[in-house]
Amino acid sequence: MSVRTALLSLGIGLLSFWSAVATAEEIIPGEQLVGTVWATQSPYTWTKIDRYGQVDVYPSEGNAIEFLELNGGVFAIRIRWWNSAKNLHVVEHGVLVPAGENRFHYIEVEHPDAPDFPGISGHGFFWIVDRDDAELSQVGHLSDGTAAGFLIQYKRVEEAPKPQIPVTYPPQN
Repeated sequence: MSVRTALLSLGIGLLSFWSAVATAEEIIPGEQLVGTVWATQSPYTWTKIDRYGQVDVYPSEGNAIEFLELNGGVFAIRIRWWNSAKNLHVVEHGVLVPAGENRFHYIEVEHPDAPDFPGISGHGFFWIVDRDDAELSQVGHLSDGTAAGFLIQYKRVEEAPKPQIPVTYPPQN
């Protein structure tokens, strides 16, 4: 295949993708997302790879996202994740900005004061699949520079789960 043919195929593919995004119907209007909570219903895993190509897969017990505010089209969110076996309960914050109908670009705050931060510092996408289902993907780095990522499925819930582990990050005063 020539470069010209490959570029033409790519362009047609992207055009098809963006026209599908442009004609998609908004499932939940933005202002109705404020106050909603989305939680995993089962454990999930995340994958990391180091500079030598060593791949490791880690289990995580639970994860929840809370939509806190909407300001100028930008959502402020809280994410909780926990793992009883590792005695971890982490609370993070980030923002979501629209990236198409029912799709948002996600970035969380960095953790420069925590060289031992136990999670992935990065960005990704949040998708509203239907009124009760959503997904979050994230890619980023661990504190040692290792690349890591995950894809999580959520269900819309009435309130955030309450892990039995006290918050371990950020440190509580």
